Amino acid sequence: MSRKSHRIERVTDSWMWVKGSDGHASVSATFAAGAFWITSIVFLLSAFETLGPITLRPFDVAACAVYLSPILGLYFGRRYTEAVHPKKDEATCEGDEGDK
Repeated sequence: MSRKSHRIERVTDSWMWVKGSDGHASVSATFAAGAFWITSIVFLLSAFETLGPITLRPFDVAACAVYLSPILGLYFGRRYTEAVHPKKDEATCEGDEGDK
């Protein structure tokens, strides 16, 4: 009987994800950083009434809060979950003990 070898392949992180505090790529950190920069740019642009032929709207704090709240909730909820439930060692899989 041949035994099938269980081997975990490492997937490299994509270049477009921001690294989280643990040093790994994080989708929620990328969304939070993107939302922060978009909101910051809108805030800075709202200082001007017009930019050339483009008319800009005034800064809407409520709309930005509605935009940022779920994204920041995702980010901080993810951080809380990782702090409360740390990851197990990814180097071994269940059932790999006898396949060495």
